[in-house]
Amino acid sequence: MALLSGEPFYSQSPLTHIEVPEGTTRILDYAFWGSTHLESVTIPGSVKSIGRFAFLDNASLHTIRIFAQEPPEMPNDYNPFLGVYTFDIDLIVPKAAADAYRMTMWNQFNILEMGGDINGDGKVNAADLTYLRRYLLGDPGNQQTLAMDVNGDGFINAADLTFLRRALLRNNAYAQALRLE
Repeated sequence: MALLSGEPFYSQSPLTHIEVPEGTTRILDYAFWGSTHLESVTIPGSVKSIGRFAFLDNASLHTIRIFAQEPPEMPNDYNPFLGVYTFDIDLIVPKAAADAYRMTMWNQFNILEMGGDINGDGKVNAADLTYLRRYLLGDPGNQQTLAMDVNGDGFINAADLTFLRRALLRNNAYAQALRLE
């Protein structure tokens, strides 16, 4: 069982983005407390729970991307996001799991479904990769631009192309979250 402690991140960390390592099953209590520069967090599908006050006073936090098909548990008594305006945070989750997140304490966030179906055919596959590549080369086409921000960082760029390519090449959390055919 892998646990993530926030000791390297506590209070003085200038990091703006944190990617929780795959294999982590629990983000411990106070893990990112006071990380005032933290703007976005990526949480892998392996995380099953988030501890008390894990993101306490992270007022800059605006995007959380979670690859878990089942919403990670949060304590009812000690909100992991105390001091954070959760309604202003985009919570990007796997499309198939969005309703499950809406039925839990996660419903206090702005829940968005993960992108990837760029051509709108209901599948995430090599055709979407081609459409994204064309878009980046200057062909606006008729694609769904919201779906192009595959990695959820708020930009449509080569990072999205790399993210989608990796997901298509491997059967991993990224691929599961995007519901690849």
